[in-house]
Amino acid sequence: LDMGISYFVSDSNGKHYENPKILEKYQKELRIEQRSLSRKKKGSNNRNKQKLKIAKLYEKITNTRNDFQQKLSTEIVNQNKIIVVEDLKISKMLSNKYLSKDISDASWSYFLNMLEYKCKATGKLFEKINPAYTSQTCNSCGEVDKKSRISQSEFVCTSCGNIDNSDLNAAKNILGKGITNLRKRKTLV
Repeated sequence: LDMGISYFVSDSNGKHYENPKILEKYQKELRIEQRSLSRKKKGSNNRNKQKLKIAKLYEKITNTRNDFQQKLSTEIVNQNKIIVVEDLKISKMLSNKYLSKDISDASWSYFLNMLEYKCKATGKLFEKINPAYTSQTCNSCGEVDKKSRISQSEFVCTSCGNIDNSDLNAAKNILGKGITNLRKRKTLV
């Protein structure tokens, strides 16, 4: 599985799962409610009621995200025997001011934890791999070149000419590395 912003998850079978961008859907309503809170007198009952209204809205956002991730993780675990993901350093990725809001909204670490415990509960194999060069490596010839990833969605190998979706290419590389790691540990025959 390759985690992303435009697609929440892309798998090596070519299936892309859309990112619901839940916070973005409620952003306008949240902005209005928070602006209303800022106009209320501190210590008043109306301010306390408004705080409660905002807390309920945040709870709704959290529950919606949790529901989406529970359903998706269950679907992925039920359809696969081996699940391989990148061992992303999400806390470091959050320092990028351009992507931090989208990464936080996607809640990747929560989703990956869900996948891991559901795999353990059902007896499926779960593997985390080093994310180095998974999006820059061609899955057919193995050539590593930054120039091959033309855009966020297009991958054209500079060596062999292989054309693929960049997320699909990365997902295939992640699966290949994961299977290699499992064979080295003799978990997979």
